[in-house]
Amino acid sequence: MLNIKKVISSSILFIITLVIYNAFTKLYPELLWFESFNADRIWWFTLLSKLKVFAVFFLVSFLFLYINFKIARHICNTTPANPKTNFNTPFPALNQLLAELAQRSTQNALNQLPKQVINIVGVIGITILSILLGVGAKSWWLTLYSYLNQTSFSIIEPIFNKDISFYFFTLPVLESLQSWLFTLTFFTIFLTGWLYFSKNILLIIFSKESSKTKIKPHLFILLSILFTLLSFKTWLKLHNLLFSANGIVYGPGYTDINASIFYLKGLTLLLAIQAIIFLIFSFLKSIRIPVTFLALILLFSIVGGKLYPGVLQKYIVDPNELEKENPYIQHHIDYTR
Repeated sequence: MLNIKKVISSSILFIITLVIYNAFTKLYPELLWFESFNADRIWWFTLLSKLKVFAVFFLVSFLFLYINFKIARHICNTTPANPKTNFNTPFPALNQLLAELAQRSTQNALNQLPKQVINIVGVIGITILSILLGVGAKSWWLTLYSYLNQTSFSIIEPIFNKDISFYFFTLPVLESLQSWLFTLTFFTIFLTGWLYFSKNILLIIFSKESSKTKIKPHLFILLSILFTLLSFKTWLKLHNLLFSANGIVYGPGYTDINASIFYLKGLTLLLAIQAIIFLIFSFLKSIRIPVTFLALILLFSIVGGKLYPGVLQKYIVDPNELEKENPYIQHHIDYTR
């Protein structure tokens, strides 16, 4: 039997060794170089800023992952595995496939792992992921500090009527934060899903017994967070249209204004509704409506994101491009002087 304290101590010692090695091979030579120009204050400010950002995001990610890990472990301990689970999806073929998977997973080696081993693997995995997420956040420390110390440009762009400073300071940090939170949530879903699968209880969410366990509420709440972040990402893409290079000039053109904006606004709304649906149905038996609405979003993405802009560009813009694009060419001229 592995000793969890020894494994954790060894992991911490390994991390400390890496930090010391990096300090002597990279950080110290950099400090000497800055000191040679009497700019060591800049070096210390940069280092401390990176450490602050790393510490905050490491702590947030570790707490979020660990809390969900403990919730999943509690649910695993209170939910018995049942290879004869009755599945009730709308598709008979899928029900049969799920039944076969449930039967096979009873012989899964992961299902036989002792609790202590799972705890060790979980804590080590959470620590590694948190370090990686902290390092990832550290890489955009300057973006964060620029946002905290931003100033207005006092110039309003003509499409969304926002101060241009929004696109230099606020939008970049929101994009970085959204990406970081999405990655954290995705890995949390993967971690909890692995736990439920290892105990042969993940497939219960497709069965009639799903209302008797907390597996479905847990996963659906996490999916609700994930789709909220996807909705937020789509809203950010809406503002990125100002950097579009699809038209004859840099910036949004006729198709972007008359098709892409409508599509991105609609997709933002649909993804937000999907997040609400996952949250509501986390406490209900059926999964039909969440799956059906997801299919609707996919259909809207194909029609609104691909077909409609293509048709508009080919049959409306291309035959009379100069007239259609003239207002947006003027925007390009006015804001690049």
